[in-house]
Amino acid sequence: MSSGSDVFPVFDPVTAECTGHKERDRVHAEGDWHRGVHANVVRPNSLGTFDILVQRRSGHVDLAGGQYDQSLATQMTDQDGLGSMR
Repeated sequence: MSSGSDVFPVFDPVTAECTGHKERDRVHAEGDWHRGVHANVVRPNSLGTFDILVQRRSGHVDLAGGQYDQSLATQMTDQDGLGSMR
């Protein structure tokens, strides 16, 4: 479970300019736009179609516990290379 202490840069949804920084819990509670990375794992199957792999989130997380989610997702902080957007 996250401590909620991560600080995310938040962005204007129209201009995509960084408008400031907020703690993770506030960003999610207030619906602020923030950056993330999403990946989906797709593989061919024996039927000649494709499987899209998903994961079921732990019931012990603070957001969407027990629900299905994409194969991989994470949110970006300044430490992930966004420092120039301050």
